[in-house]
Amino acid sequence: MQPSTLVPDGAEVVLESIRSDRSSITLLVHAARSQAICPHCQQPSTRIHSHYERNLADLPWNGIPVRIRLRSRRFFCVTPGCGQRIFTERLPNTLAPYARRTKRLNQTLEGFALAVVRPVPDWRDRSVS
Repeated sequence: MQPSTLVPDGAEVVLESIRSDRSSITLLVHAARSQAICPHCQQPSTRIHSHYERNLADLPWNGIPVRIRLRSRRFFCVTPGCGQRIFTERLPNTLAPYARRTKRLNQTLEGFALAVVRPVPDWRDRSVS
């Protein structure tokens, strides 16, 4: 399966820059939205706590490995009574929480795994000659 674009989900992430060398392509991306939804109370927040970078593996492009450097943000939840004070923005179409691979790479790897797995024959099903 070839990706239709280099960026996993253009609605969720914005491409800042592309760097390439002989062995790989690195994409620097950040979230497209200016706010994030608190996973505990489901209320939006625009109050940024801090930034950090995540390094992700993505589908190769023409046989060249693609790496993504995602600039993620942590937000304050400003909803009174919410038990979650600080949270990280989620990108559900691009990657799972704590993941190091994009969802589209995971789906491709799962497809390969299912294609090569064969059912183990039951030894009791063999006919005795």
